Amino acid sequence: MVKTLQNQKGLTILEVIVVLVIVAVALIPLLGMFTQGKQDSVAAWQRTQATALAQSILEEVKAGVFPPIATTGSVNIDNHKYDWEMVVTEVTGEQNLRKVTVLVNYKEFVKPKELSLTMLKANR
Repeated sequence: MVKTLQNQKGLTILEVIVVLVIVAVALIPLLGMFTQGKQDSVAAWQRTQATALAQSILEEVKAGVFPPIATTGSVNIDNHKYDWEMVVTEVTGEQNLRKVTVLVNYKEFVKPKELSLTMLKANR
């Protein structure tokens, strides 16, 4: 004679597997969002560093005399390389005014990026 349990409690293995599959399917996109969020955070940090570098170069130009026609340099910030170039051009029709542009090149993961800031400098 086979006894049947009338007041069964608990889950079958099939129910457990179904729940695990549903949870896994829901978690996979969330993991992708964390990865993308980390990449976006690093990219924003790199842009901030490039902007700060360009601003500091322009501040040095502001404090000094007319800059030379072109200057280049490179700096490492937390193992990220930033190459910069300062280009100075005469403003047409203004003999005591120059346009100073600082270009900062860096790699955002593997993609090359460029940031530029420009200002006008008068000779006093």
